[in-house]
Amino acid sequence: MHDLFPLPLCLCGWRIIHFLGDSIMNKSVFALAGLLSTLAVPAVAFSATISALTPADPIEVGDQTQVNLRISGLGDFTAPTLGGFDLRVSYDDSVVSLTDVSFSTWLGGPDPSFPPEWDDTAAGSGSLYEVSLESTEFLDNLQPDAFLLATLYFEGVAQGTSDIDFSNVFLIGADAFASEIAVDELNPGSITVVPLPAAAWLFGSAVIGLAGIGWRRKAV
Repeated sequence: MHDLFPLPLCLCGWRIIHFLGDSIMNKSVFALAGLLSTLAVPAVAFSATISALTPADPIEVGDQTQVNLRISGLGDFTAPTLGGFDLRVSYDDSVVSLTDVSFSTWLGGPDPSFPPEWDDTAAGSGSLYEVSLESTEFLDNLQPDAFLLATLYFEGVAQGTSDIDFSNVFLIGADAFASEIAVDELNPGSITVVPLPAAAWLFGSAVIGLAGIGWRRKAV
């Protein structure tokens, strides 16, 4: 016997309303979807932690690195499990440049979920959101107590330190009533970018100089 109110029914309102216009706040939309699904049944409160797992060592200008966004504090192959998330990530775009975003498959995606998306309409920040269409039983059997939500890929563009921070975090449970999962703790991270070593510049200059000498000799 399936849940009285299957997860797709609980969460489909979120996605439908979201695409009606960007003027509606995502968090309010999530809450409305959960409200429609509960039909006046009280929600059970759970909590979780969101962390940005950033590189321990500095990177050089031009190097690539990645930041893993991790959720923890859920049930270990049992409730509470995650049914959807919406959060905003901010970074210093004068220090690092975002090159790509990939989502994990811990919500059963990409096929059994609304297409996960990264919305970067504002410079230096963007919203990540995904909603699973899998059943409560499937997600309870799939998810451990901690897993990655997504991975952000960055390139160092200038010397400095960029904080990787969160805001507007909203989590929704995989239970039949789409209960809200409270955010117990946010653990931001940072990426430090350092200039290329002087030796690299000298080597590059030497290569260019040798190439110029070779060109002149050919010209003679």
